Amino acid sequence: MKETYLGDGVYATFNGFAIVLDLRAQDSTTRITLEPSILAALNEFDKASRAEAVAVAVAEREEEAARHSEEEPSDTDPKTGAQYGDLL
Repeated sequence: MKETYLGDGVYATFNGFAIVLDLRAQDSTTRITLEPSILAALNEFDKASRAEAVAVAVAEREEEAARHSEEEPSDTDPKTGAQYGDLL
């Protein structure tokens, strides 16, 4: 398979068994061979990392919403969305 530039100085090839990454800096090259089991582990790590990032973001939004609702009492009917002053 033809060498493919992935970005940030990283080039990928496939040797028939594993993906080979060449990390090219200005003065050296480092090669990493991702055998199928290592690639599977990397994919699982990526999946878990993204799930954790989403969970953290959701928790932060929920905390912010809770702080906001504690700071200012709502003057809106939660069922209709009407302002309580409009109901008089």
